[in-house]
Amino acid sequence: MSGSRRKQLSLFLFAFLLGFPGALGSSLEVMEEDEIKQLLVDEKYVVILFSDTPECTGKCKDLEDTLIAVREDIVESLNAWVVRTHSPALAKQYGLIAAGEEKPKIEAGIVFVRSGIPMLYNGPADDDEFLLHMFVSNLDSAVKSLGDSNFEHETQASTGATTGDWLVLFTRAGCERCTHLRATVEAVAASMRNRKNVAIVDRDTDGGQTTRRFGVKDFPSLVL
Repeated sequence: MSGSRRKQLSLFLFAFLLGFPGALGSSLEVMEEDEIKQLLVDEKYVVILFSDTPECTGKCKDLEDTLIAVREDIVESLNAWVVRTHSPALAKQYGLIAAGEEKPKIEAGIVFVRSGIPMLYNGPADDDEFLLHMFVSNLDSAVKSLGDSNFEHETQASTGATTGDWLVLFTRAGCERCTHLRATVEAVAASMRNRKNVAIVDRDTDGGQTTRRFGVKDFPSLVL
């Protein structure tokens, strides 16, 4: 079944269930890692709750209850999927693995993926209005892509003119830690939208000269 056909059937079922109080239940649809990966290929907007254990308890349950409270609004306004998973590999990819642990442990959290670009939800676990506003206000990434061809123009660094403060993440090809940090950087950019600028410079695409200029040798590196 094609992705569009599956989506039509799922949305029809969702609308049908809305007519039966309690039919949606008190938990989110749980998906395996492969299902999540396919969903990210097929859909523009996907909201993923990562549980720290196969069962959803504690902070995970608080986040799930908050998502359930606004699930209908998310589906109707964003045409998004809202699901839960326990996938250590995906959690690591989005920076949700606790640091300093002998045995890697998932930290319960929500990631909003927009056309493949993840944003970590960093708000209160029990504030459904804040969560919905965070998603609706950040349908697109607030992180700018800078390189040798546009760095000076965008930041006006050499002229002394101001385009505001900039937080720049320097990355390179094959840097896993850079990938793991992306969702967090997207969250920072969303929180500072219209107040401060957040950007990424990739050394191995169009950022080699800029990377050398700032003396960046370790990746990822953040420069303010």
